[in-house]
Amino acid sequence: MRAILLLLLLASLAGSSAGPPRPPTEYHLFFPTVKLQPDEQIEKFEVSVACGHVVSVINIPSDWNVSVSRAVSSVEQIHASAGHGISYLRQLRPFDGTFRIRPTDRSCFEVTATVVVVFDEERRIHLSQPQLRLVP
Repeated sequence: MRAILLLLLLASLAGSSAGPPRPPTEYHLFFPTVKLQPDEQIEKFEVSVACGHVVSVINIPSDWNVSVSRAVSSVEQIHASAGHGISYLRQLRPFDGTFRIRPTDRSCFEVTATVVVVFDEERRIHLSQPQLRLVP
């Protein structure tokens, strides 16, 4: 009888020892609100993924072009640009959740972006990983 109780106790403890929660394996990228001057618009942007892999690209807005460069190095690049001036954006919300990214090495995993805005002159806005949102 004691042996059966001991086995039941061990079995229940083994099932509950899941350990610490595992980090997500993939993320969807979301952009912050970009501070623009009244007449500025977003012409293009680039996302750099260090020690990670761009798994998929979905929901590309009309008249926008998106490409992914996968170099031998540990940095992948997403390039996105409007086909014509009429397609320029005031914010990057249409791209929220469009890019699915998987870390390949968490010790150096980092996602950054550069947004190019135009009006009279071209201006670059750099976004660091803390400014971007990675949602599992």
